[in-house]
Amino acid sequence: MALVPDLVFQVASDILECVADALEDAGVEVPERQYVHQGEVALDTCPDCAQLVVSFMGLEHAIPGGDLEIAACAPPRTATFDVWLTRCVPVLHENGDPPTAEELTASAEELNTDAWVLANVIWSTHKADGCWGSTCDSVMLGSLVPYGPEGGCGGSHMTIQLQLTGLGAAVVSS
Repeated sequence: MALVPDLVFQVASDILECVADALEDAGVEVPERQYVHQGEVALDTCPDCAQLVVSFMGLEHAIPGGDLEIAACAPPRTATFDVWLTRCVPVLHENGDPPTAEELTASAEELNTDAWVLANVIWSTHKADGCWGSTCDSVMLGSLVPYGPEGGCGGSHMTIQLQLTGLGAAVVSS
């Protein structure tokens, strides 16, 4: 089997597409700004902070959740991705007044709903035909972590560790 050079990008793109579709199917408004990224995700000020992002965070020489192996004996096998769903959140008003309790509660309702649905969508899309995974032993889902508010942005992100060896990854022999 030959090496698939853009495998990590393909998987990240599949995750993004499947998660966006499943969020929409669940009745969650999906931000127009959606992209695949590498590394830390920039959470800009509104209106650009409403976004759905899948970011590649690294490769390991181990199965998901396993101990690292000697690099000479095992190729990189597990990719780590971070899925972000962020929104604009209430900030100080122009006159310096803090957001009202009603504004904060409405924002919390949206962000908490996003968090619950995102975690379930990531789990369900992994098991869905034609999406980014196929077996429970090839993935480790991390905790969903709330973010913010910071700079007018808030939301949640969740880490996925996915074994690539069954998805087209190959050992490159020299």
